Amino acid sequence: MNEFVIPQHFEELEKQGILDLDRVRYRSPKENLRSVKGNSWWIEEGEHAVSELYWLVKTFRDLSNNEKQELVEMMREAVDKAVQLQQLSALKSTGFFVAFLINVAEDLESELVSGKGKGKQNQEWSWTTQGLETALRCLTQITEQKNDMAENKYTENFSSMSWRAALTAMERTSAVKNSALMDLVFRIISVGISRWSQSMPISAALVHLVHRQEHVAPSVATLLIKFNRKPDFKDFVDSTIAELCSSARLSDLNRDTSAGKYLGVVFSTIAIGDAALLAKYSKELVIPLLDHEPYTLRSGVVDALATSTLDQQVMGEYEGLRTEIFDVLFARICDINAFTRSRTIHAWMRLAEAHVVKHSELAELSQQVTDRLHDKAAAVRKSALQLWQVIMEHNPFSPTLSRQMVETAQAKAEASEDSKEQAGLNSYVSVVQNAELAVQRANNLLKSDSVTDVVESINMLSCSRKFQVHGADSAVRSILTLILARDKAVSDAACRCMEENLCQDQNPEASTKDQSTSMLKSLVLLMRNATVGERVCIESCIKRLYASDGHAGSLIKSSTFRKILWDVISGRAGGALSEIRKVACIVLGAVTSASGPEDDPLTVVSSKRIVILTSVAVQHEDPALAREACSLICRIVPRTSPGAEEAALEIVDKVLISSAHDASVPNDVWLPLAEQALNATYALSTQPEKLAAGVIHRVGSRTLQNPAEWAVTRFVFMIGHAAVRQLVFNEERARELSMSSGTETPSRSDRDKKGDEGIEDVVGISLGAEADAAVERGEQELVGEGSVLGKFAPLVAKVATDRNASHVQRAAAAASLAKLMAVHSFMCEHYVRLMFSLLDPSNAPPVVRGNTIVALGDLSFRHPNILEPWSAKMYSSLRDEDALVRRYTLSTLTHLILNDMVKVRGQVVELVLCLKDNDERVQALAKLFFNELSRKGGNLIYNILPDTLSCLSQRTDVERGTYREVMKFLVSFLDKSRHVEGMVDKLCPRFRASDEVQEWRDLSFVLSLLPYQDRALRRLMDNFKTYADKLDDVEVRENFETIAARVKQLPKIDKALGAEFEASIARIANRKEDEDVKDVLHDLDIYGATPKAKSRSQSVSKSTLASTVKASRRKKGVRTLLPLTPTALNLNGEN
Repeated sequence: MNEFVIPQHFEELEKQGILDLDRVRYRSPKENLRSVKGNSWWIEEGEHAVSELYWLVKTFRDLSNNEKQELVEMMREAVDKAVQLQQLSALKSTGFFVAFLINVAEDLESELVSGKGKGKQNQEWSWTTQGLETALRCLTQITEQKNDMAENKYTENFSSMSWRAALTAMERTSAVKNSALMDLVFRIISVGISRWSQSMPISAALVHLVHRQEHVAPSVATLLIKFNRKPDFKDFVDSTIAELCSSARLSDLNRDTSAGKYLGVVFSTIAIGDAALLAKYSKELVIPLLDHEPYTLRSGVVDALATSTLDQQVMGEYEGLRTEIFDVLFARICDINAFTRSRTIHAWMRLAEAHVVKHSELAELSQQVTDRLHDKAAAVRKSALQLWQVIMEHNPFSPTLSRQMVETAQAKAEASEDSKEQAGLNSYVSVVQNAELAVQRANNLLKSDSVTDVVESINMLSCSRKFQVHGADSAVRSILTLILARDKAVSDAACRCMEENLCQDQNPEASTKDQSTSMLKSLVLLMRNATVGERVCIESCIKRLYASDGHAGSLIKSSTFRKILWDVISGRAGGALSEIRKVACIVLGAVTSASGPEDDPLTVVSSKRIVILTSVAVQHEDPALAREACSLICRIVPRTSPGAEEAALEIVDKVLISSAHDASVPNDVWLPLAEQALNATYALSTQPEKLAAGVIHRVGSRTLQNPAEWAVTRFVFMIGHAAVRQLVFNEERARELSMSSGTETPSRSDRDKKGDEGIEDVVGISLGAEADAAVERGEQELVGEGSVLGKFAPLVAKVATDRNASHVQRAAAAASLAKLMAVHSFMCEHYVRLMFSLLDPSNAPPVVRGNTIVALGDLSFRHPNILEPWSAKMYSSLRDEDALVRRYTLSTLTHLILNDMVKVRGQVVELVLCLKDNDERVQALAKLFFNELSRKGGNLIYNILPDTLSCLSQRTDVERGTYREVMKFLVSFLDKSRHVEGMVDKLCPRFRASDEVQEWRDLSFVLSLLPYQDRALRRLMDNFKTYADKLDDVEVRENFETIAARVKQLPKIDKALGAEFEASIARIANRKEDEDVKDVLHDLDIYGATPKAKSRSQSVSKSTLASTVKASRRKKGVRTLLPLTPTALNLNGEN
């Protein structure tokens, strides 16, 4: 038998003439397997089943799972026997067929993974889990044999087949995760390098694999790391790394960001596994890669260099390398690509966490990362905020970064003679100053439209507060309002920040009582000087924490915490200040509303606790504490509780009557107390109307005897608030009555909105006659001619319009009059003109005007039909000279418009001008309004934009800069292509309708702001004749040229269409002096004709389109009454 000759390629075996494929082609796999099993593979003299074996391997995909397993096992047995006999021909033949099998099987598995081949079967044996490892072990056995194969002239072919088969297995994602398989692959490659001198082709093949497969990159790096530890392979490692670096210079790689990314993975993995290996090539080969175009390559190199610096021993061996790498890292923070900037900042995070950044370097880093907070890319800003958290948590200077510590450090630096110590202290001062600046910028980012900006700013500010950075406390307070944010991620982050704030000073090993006390102290600090809105947010946060499973939630739900609250409120807790008792009332109210009285016995309000709350409510030492106690009574004490009626009597006697004529208590303190006391009276008593009538009678009598300004103010306030509370009480009573009769009572605003005839449509069920009568009777009794409150209505109106009265007195009277108007429609109709007269600056001071506009907003909900004719007059207050009045007016109109109580009409121009108001808060409210308006259905901003443009253009009091900024803001909401197209169609005809040059300029400016696509640009071309004669104006032409220049840069715009538009503008602009515009339009085939460049939809012939429409009508059963002419179908594209 001749010796087996290894071909250069697997398929070339068919050309050697030793195969009889015609004989085996039509035999079953089982027959071929029996033939192979019964014969030898050049092991000894006799029959050989080479043809059968070759065909089985070539048709491996067609074998069943058991047949594949049998073939692999037969090949393993043959390899074992060949190794045992050490016969050269047998070794070569078995090695050839094993390599052949690996290539065929891996190609098949690749097809199965990509979905091109047959579906995988769930069998105990598979090529992936067992077959590949067996084949690689066989190949490894053969290649590692020491015999005369190395001297054979065909050894090169065998070696090439062996390591190429190993690299084929390496391409499998599952294989690179199997350490045993990768060890076999590395052994085969090492033999190819050391015994058969295949280092150059292997190196080239590895580089090629890295460019194509991401999962191969870590394995190649691991191979280089292992081979670098063997002296005989260092030349191979050198050449491979040099080849990897030189491949980055290829022009194809500069366009392939994926290949650059994979190269970066190789260097990063090398840096992790062997920092010395990367450091060896860093200066000459790796760092120069940062000058290449692929940003993914630069990002990977930055990551690798940063990782290598973590090994301080290696950095010490290469002089100057650490400094050079850090200079590179500082420079790449400002890389041209945002992704690379972000990756560089993440690299600095790892360095800061590992404490390898020197003090002076940390000072420079803090400055650069603070600058990145203004980066245009959200990902970079996010990374910069995260890096600041790492810098603070791992700073080597001090546990705090407060200004007090900075002053101490500066004093030490001035007194110290040690230059090294001075440098360290100066670095600390620089870091603290940059931290304070970063806090300011993070606080500004809380207003960003990007969710990641807001969330990461919240996290950074929370961390800053832990380290006592100046400005962090006030910044954390601004986070409170974000608890009610619409976005869940922002709301959750704000709630987490508050939880950390509440639990920050707690000792984890302390008792529940001590931790609860610490939390209450934190709440006191948070509530101090809090606005009404902030209080609402804090209560919402408490409710959310109660529903959570965190540490703060566990404390709030504990009986210990509630017991402490009751002890503090009652004064039993020693040293409980008035401020702490007020906060305890607020917190207890929030906890009770979140849990419900039935959840815990400690929340059940017994008669004893009612007495405690009442005693706090009627004490005179602290009116603010009494107000909070009354508010708590309203929230947690049911009307049916034992002792509730007695408590109501005591509050009426000691708060509403006795203190009403106490001049020592200022009105700004007494009025809020009286409001909550009256609320508590109605919450406790079953007949509060009698108590309220008694209060008004007695207070009114004393006021008539002593009509001091403060006394009249209190009296008119009580009249209005008693009317509102009685109205609410009557409706609650009517609702209880209707529920008992199986019906539901509608609100007064529903009845005014729909009318009494359609009441069933409002509530969906028939209104109970008894409940309806009760509501009507109650409203009549409240403000009727013979009622107590009705008698005082003229007095309240007189005080509201009295120019000699004080501002506070008139403001209270105006609010009280509005409350009386809310009770019944006839009262509203009678005084509505008077209320609107108070909006005139000549009739009322700012405080009265502000209160009035808010009251009118409430009345618009209560009596919409009465207020609707007057709604236009509300807009006039947007031009009020007082910023507070403008702010109240804008808030009121926002509320009314967004709730569809007021229609957006021509007066919307006044709202638009608020975007450029002198007051920043008015500007912010205007932006909020339009953002919310854009979220409503109906395309409201799209609908109002054309008329708004014309109105602003015609107003002489609007500066051009203001006009442009406002229109840029409004146009930014047109994010749908159909809206852009419609806007073009709406604006272009206005060129012909106007003779004002300024309006032409404004129209063209707005058109230049639109985000164009093909269809919108086609619309603009179709309307070319409407503005062609206006292009003689330089500013108009420049705006259209801006459009042409911008669409040329857009990748999805039809280039021919853009070129035609640009050429048309140039033709009009460069026409001869005696040439008319109409003549030019005729030359361009625009004036009265179809444009040359047609879209696909317009290229359909008229007859085809007409027949299509006729067929469509016949199909739908519609008779064609008129002939389908080009005019009827508008085939010319005219509007």
